Amino acid sequence: MMIRGGGAPCTAASRHVPRVKGMRMADPETYRISPAVVSRAVADETVIVDLDTETYFGLNRVGSAVWAGLEEGTCATTIAQMIADRFDVSLQAAHDDILAFVADLRRAGLLQTGT
Repeated sequence: MMIRGGGAPCTAASRHVPRVKGMRMADPETYRISPAVVSRAVADETVIVDLDTETYFGLNRVGSAVWAGLEEGTCATTIAQMIADRFDVSLQAAHDDILAFVADLRRAGLLQTGT
């Protein structure tokens, strides 16, 4: 599944830090999917399998959209803007939820920092 409207990968030139209600949202960091992880979009959901641990995960529609952005190398701040626009949530709420989701993915070994 691809995020409609696209999201350019974050580069040094595009890593502006947006302000929301006077607050800076700092996460220009990009992530990459761990090498032992495969995923497949199925309808509005995504199935993720860690081949090393033989563990699978299921993502709902919003999680699938975030995952697609992460697969493309898009930074969390840009993904948050796309999620806020697409799912009618505040930018701050989307950003906070994405950072928590990214932390969960990293703890599970599905996601790594960097390009």
